[in-house]
Amino acid sequence: MEIQPIILCGGSGTRLWPISTTEIPKQFIPLSKDNTLLQQTINRIKKLDVLKPLLIMNKNHKLETNLDVIYEEYANDTSVAVARACLYIKNKNPNKNIIIIVFPADHYIHNDDNFIIDIKSGINHVTISNIVLYGIKPTSPETKYGYIIPNSSHINFIEKPDINIASDLIKQNALWNSGIFASHIDLILKCIHESSYNIMDYISNPREGKIASFDVAILQNHKNIYAQIVNNWKWSDVGTWNSFTEIPSIKNEITYPVNVNMSGYTNVEILNRSDGRIIIINCKDLFIAKNGSDILIMSNTTNNDNQLKNIVNNLF
Repeated sequence: MEIQPIILCGGSGTRLWPISTTEIPKQFIPLSKDNTLLQQTINRIKKLDVLKPLLIMNKNHKLETNLDVIYEEYANDTSVAVARACLYIKNKNPNKNIIIIVFPADHYIHNDDNFIIDIKSGINHVTISNIVLYGIKPTSPETKYGYIIPNSSHINFIEKPDINIASDLIKQNALWNSGIFASHIDLILKCIHESSYNIMDYISNPREGKIASFDVAILQNHKNIYAQIVNNWKWSDVGTWNSFTEIPSIKNEITYPVNVNMSGYTNVEILNRSDGRIIIINCKDLFIAKNGSDILIMSNTTNNDNQLKNIVNNLF
């Protein structure tokens, strides 16, 4: 039995503009001396007793690496990326018994030791017919995550419920889906071929167009799911400015900003990734991020995540 990690590197990170851009999305952003989120993911996987990870990413994000990389012509979402990666692995190793374990490239995990323990434990629960999801105990009813719902006979999966449903799910001891899953490669390929979302058509006829994510196309319809509860990873999907600024190196960069002068300010946070200076006088309750010639100025007392995403998507 061989364990083949796959790292999905196709996220766009539009809620972190202007630090995350179409040219350099969040998984490739330098995090001071801590490398990038992608490099941190690779470093964690190296601590597992597994094969070298396979990376899959957009053709516009060329990477110097000794790892295998699949470059996608189009960004069709995770179901197509997983399908493409599994077909690549199967064609390369047609007669091998392989478990794949899929990782997002753009998540932050502080506790590597607990990560290693939980990932290995989850792999031990893989059978020929199940998919193992790594679930995190929720701290709030988030609407941006999928939820793993345990019940007496099987595990259900619900993708991005509204706030009321999310609150009810937490009362049922539901878990956040970390985005990490493990399964036999043959089972995943079977699910992909049988999916009503016609995933394989995007492999046979590559083209523009978003289709359902792997979570929606496969996980919501698969009835044999095992939930591996993870412990104290200090995990974040780094999907918002609030979560990004909690990364220790970024928090330090905001605490001691470069080329910033402030006077008479209250509750102002600045991340300056440009050579230019920023001067703040008599301002309050602001978050400011500058990267090259682009600048974001928004209130830090309200939730602006979706507004920012919509504006950036319309810009590009």
